[in-house]
Amino acid sequence: MPRRLVSLLLITAIALSFLGVGLASPHQVRAEAATHDLSSTELLTMVMSYIRANSLKDVSVSELVEGALKGMVATLGDPHSEYITAKDYQAAREDISGTFGGIGVTIELRDGYVTVVSPIPNTPAEKAGILPGDQIVEVDGKSVVGQGLDQVSSQVRGQPGTKVTIGVRRPPRSEIIPFVIVRGLIEVNPVQVKYFAGDTIGYIALSQFNEHATQKLQVALQAFAIKRVHKVILDLRGNPGGYLSEAISVASSFLPPDVPVVRLTGRDDQEVLSSQRMSQTALGDRVVVLVDKGSASASEIVAGALQDYAVATLVGDKTYGKGTVQNITGLPTGGGIRLTVAEYFSPLGRKIDGTGVQPDVLVASYDLATAQEAALQMNAGRKLGRGDVGLDVLGLQRLLRVLGFDEKDADGVFGPSTGSALAAFQKAAGLKATGILDDDTSAKLNLAARLPESAGLPDHQLDKALELLNQMP
Repeated sequence: MPRRLVSLLLITAIALSFLGVGLASPHQVRAEAATHDLSSTELLTMVMSYIRANSLKDVSVSELVEGALKGMVATLGDPHSEYITAKDYQAAREDISGTFGGIGVTIELRDGYVTVVSPIPNTPAEKAGILPGDQIVEVDGKSVVGQGLDQVSSQVRGQPGTKVTIGVRRPPRSEIIPFVIVRGLIEVNPVQVKYFAGDTIGYIALSQFNEHATQKLQVALQAFAIKRVHKVILDLRGNPGGYLSEAISVASSFLPPDVPVVRLTGRDDQEVLSSQRMSQTALGDRVVVLVDKGSASASEIVAGALQDYAVATLVGDKTYGKGTVQNITGLPTGGGIRLTVAEYFSPLGRKIDGTGVQPDVLVASYDLATAQEAALQMNAGRKLGRGDVGLDVLGLQRLLRVLGFDEKDADGVFGPSTGSALAAFQKAAGLKATGILDDDTSAKLNLAARLPESAGLPDHQLDKALELLNQMP
């Protein structure tokens, strides 16, 4: 054997021994050879013991078990299946149920702060005086600046009847205002009702299929019946789904009883879930369903069923395309497993997973992902006007184009066309049309990047739905 190769082998062996890997002893070799006779449980125990005894990092048994559970579910290669920690499991159950202990605020991440969109009516937050735009910067005396929505939400929530101190900053004031609030039982109402065209068209926005969805929908439909409203818009845009049982009940409110709503295909069997007899239905009414890229899962079950039976016209964008059903099962440790157990198809057998539901009338929505990216680029904190050049001008131009105010290609130069487009936005948003980007205009543009209609911009999909219904007798 060449001298250089012997030296390399010797150095490698020394290095491995130093690093703690070592060369296998006869006893180790026999142990490794015997692993073929080990049960899976014994093998896991042996590996855990080896890691705890030899790992540079000190790690607990619970951490290793949690890692093994995550790894087991990850081997499925399914983005919708996962191991859920005890903390996240409780939050997941609360989110999907729509009932939890808390103060009752809708929040979003805005300019790096967890910001109150609005307090929920008749909740502890509203009664305490929390206002839209308040920035939550402290919870129980500890700073939460820089934390995400889930982190802050988990600290604000708690058992009903317990106290929590919320420190908010109310721009433009910089001081922190403390609110001591007694948590209550919060029930998230997923239904929002409006009327259009002189109360001849009823509008129902359903934000999620939580355990209150059907009951709140039935109340809305009953109000429509009392008012003799027979044209209905069901808005499922941005609705990520929820309980399968609620999807069946919601669809049943627009279908005759005992017809298939969804076809489920599991590993070994198939099942057809049919509509139920509801106390209040929209049968015989003219119905338009609004959908977009954020309409997923249970939303697609309802939209697909109503489209298959031609009881509604679908307007908007193609839906998300999540055609699988997950069960969330609790574990003795307090955590849980979210596991895909079936794929679903529309009543006529149309595949939803990966394909989505195509609307009958395609009306593109605002590209909010690009809008928000452009808004971040725009937010350099300076006033912009004609002659200015920079990446923030480029972001402004991109945002105006996404919002439908500028057809010119973005070049980062604030010229006459940019000023005209900005002035058109200002007019639509109820601002003075100066054609200059000031603080008020910047705030409206940032709002438009998240919620275009809230900034006074037209809702083209809703407009199309109203147009279609107004044409119906």
